[in-house]
Amino acid sequence: MKKAMLSIKSLIVMIMASGCIFFSGTSANVGAFTNSGALKNSLPISIGEKLIFQLRWGVIEAGEAVLESLPFQYLNGIQSHHFVLKLKTSSTVDIFYKIRERIESYTDVDISRSLFYRKKATGKDKKDIVINFDWEKQKASYSNFGNPRDSIDIQSGSFDPLSALFGIRNKEFAVASEITFPITDGKRCFIGKAHIVKKELIELNGTTYDTYLIEPELEHFDGVFKKSKDPELKIWMTADERKLPVRIECKVIVGSITGELVSSEM
Repeated sequence: MKKAMLSIKSLIVMIMASGCIFFSGTSANVGAFTNSGALKNSLPISIGEKLIFQLRWGVIEAGEAVLESLPFQYLNGIQSHHFVLKLKTSSTVDIFYKIRERIESYTDVDISRSLFYRKKATGKDKKDIVINFDWEKQKASYSNFGNPRDSIDIQSGSFDPLSALFGIRNKEFAVASEITFPITDGKRCFIGKAHIVKKELIELNGTTYDTYLIEPELEHFDGVFKKSKDPELKIWMTADERKLPVRIECKVIVGSITGELVSSEM
């Protein structure tokens, strides 16, 4: 059961790591966050967007993930997007392995690079991870509960695992094409790849979606993916300007895990 719950967490991280945009930026470290006024947003992401996913492990209701785009804020004087992912296991799964996580990511207003990342887990697997991005030195610094690691070099346009999903939504999709992207978790930085496999109509909860099927490569990811023989991760995103993730499917050693969009607010 513990391996299954950890694989659910890995699944969510993988979804968030499905792509980003190349761009170099400025520097930002932990500092004061202040609310910003309204800003014209020409990107496909709506301020106030809220997506709720139901997670299942086989036939078992495993939990819920909530993905939000919150109002603009200032991070050390830089106007920033603020994205949040909240993850919790169901009451049934809580008996075996309770997970409560809140992941936050800040990017520049063009969503072209990460500025700050935080992951706080208060369930059984406690974490308080912070990644600071210093774009003047092109480095990322990782800490957990205030215990720092050595900073690492990052590539221009590097995204954290959460903001990467929002970055990919600015990309043009074409069947049989490949998207490459730099991504960092603060410990390493690598080039990820995602394949646009095909267009596909899928039905979820009585609603039909015209989607692109995307398959990220998994060679750089550890944990349950590395331990599984021929693991698979599939992501369906709407084939419109919003590119909303509506379904995710992961097949690993502990079984099949799915996430489906059950509610959306724009």
